[in-house]
Amino acid sequence: MAASKSKVILFGTAKQAKVTHRWPVAVFNDAKQAKSYATFLRLAYRAADWPAVKTLDPSAVMTEEGTPIKDTKWSLVEVPYAPSPDLEDDDAATEEAAPTA
Repeated sequence: MAASKSKVILFGTAKQAKVTHRWPVAVFNDAKQAKSYATFLRLAYRAADWPAVKTLDPSAVMTEEGTPIKDTKWSLVEVPYAPSPDLEDDDAATEEAAPTA
């Protein structure tokens, strides 16, 4: 499998009392996976299956009644991904404990 050069973030957006809320739902390796996940979310919202919505999207913005906002929209954002290797800190090995006064 080839190394991932980018990640796709699925964002949720909802408007409540003239305030727009935007939050990350999940991160995926490609847009196809993100779209599949968004389809499950959409189906759960349409069926008013709130336990499923809370499981799929724990950060969903809720109404005063404790249900997710029905007019939630989803969007995808692709971001570059190039993790750097976790190397030892040379500074940590050469630092000496400073005397406390």
